[in-house]
Amino acid sequence: MSMYNDYDFDVIAIDPSGFLNYQSGKASSSLKFVMSCEHAEEFALRQMGKFWTEAAPSPVLPVPFPFDDFVNQTRGFGRMNLVATGFSIEPLSAACFGNNLVDRTASITDPADILTMSLYFRESPAPEEEQPDNSCCECVVTLTYEENPCDCCGYDQNSISPTYREWVVDDYILPGTCVSVERNPAYEMLTLPNGNLVWRDLPSVTDDEQRARQLKSDSYAYKIIPKADIIVSWHNVPVRNICAIENHLRNFRGTVNDQSWGDVLQCDAAPEDSAACGCGQYEPETIMFIDYQEDRSKRTDAFGGNILVAGDPAHNMNTTTLKLIFKQKRIERPTPTASYSDTDPCPDNDDEAYGWNHLFFDRNTEDDSPGEWMRVAVDNATEDPLFPLKNFVDIFYPVL
Repeated sequence: MSMYNDYDFDVIAIDPSGFLNYQSGKASSSLKFVMSCEHAEEFALRQMGKFWTEAAPSPVLPVPFPFDDFVNQTRGFGRMNLVATGFSIEPLSAACFGNNLVDRTASITDPADILTMSLYFRESPAPEEEQPDNSCCECVVTLTYEENPCDCCGYDQNSISPTYREWVVDDYILPGTCVSVERNPAYEMLTLPNGNLVWRDLPSVTDDEQRARQLKSDSYAYKIIPKADIIVSWHNVPVRNICAIENHLRNFRGTVNDQSWGDVLQCDAAPEDSAACGCGQYEPETIMFIDYQEDRSKRTDAFGGNILVAGDPAHNMNTTTLKLIFKQKRIERPTPTASYSDTDPCPDNDDEAYGWNHLFFDRNTEDDSPGEWMRVAVDNATEDPLFPLKNFVDIFYPVL
């Protein structure tokens, strides 16, 4: 049993429904169900993943659009990756909305009182009539389905799997949530130290010619350093845990990854698979976590947010989307130095990648020449890195 089907009332599907619509690059559909009006709200909230019970105290991802399992796709339809995004509840019985009330003007005295307004959801016959069963008051629940916003997220239809009829995400993503990734290009114009730059095509035999090759001090030379913005949308995050998540993410602000990272964002292949190389695996110290922002357009405030039980907001099933902003600085050198150890799992000729704790070397020494990228550190007893190192493995899995 799951939140979606753990109910004890009758639900009947209305035919025809569930046909697909694809327009302007987006797919959608809807399904209609009939049930007693007193259970309609519970059913709808269950499908949205937001019906609170002792057994299901946290929101889960919305129900998927029904589709065949991976073994038996004999029907030839139901292969669209859609999830429930909305619902509507409409009455089938006019009596449900008070048509049989004896004195309608005196019946509704407080529109904000649920006990008073419940008269609109029950048939209320005249006193001399026999009280009917609530089942005569029926409603239609229409579920709207739209494309799943999550990457790397699948609904397990394998009946012998331990995660049967559950959403499967990466082990290091908070259960009940999922992520999607976008990448925006950006760059830095790095001003180079002119004292170590020369005009290559000029002669360099004599000392005067060597001095003439050097760029003038008032010349400006730049190097473009790619610094992409990687934005990870973290979906279905419980609103009641925002404070705890803020405390968790605070430890990552301004830090860079201390080891290769990115498995949590991959979908199609393992990092050691050459087909996956070049995407999803970020070398150590090339990714910095900046901060997060909440996407208020994706926040829900209707699911129990104003219900307090002795001051306890535990029944709040509202969710939101957080956008985590990462910044990539990756300088690749095709010919690695002797001391460089390639940590990138992709078989890409041992390319060398420098990151946030490397700067452009600006002087001549016995062993190094200008133009190299070298590691920098704070001049203290421990020579701490310029940007602190942090393991990003659990950034999407706070302890709540």
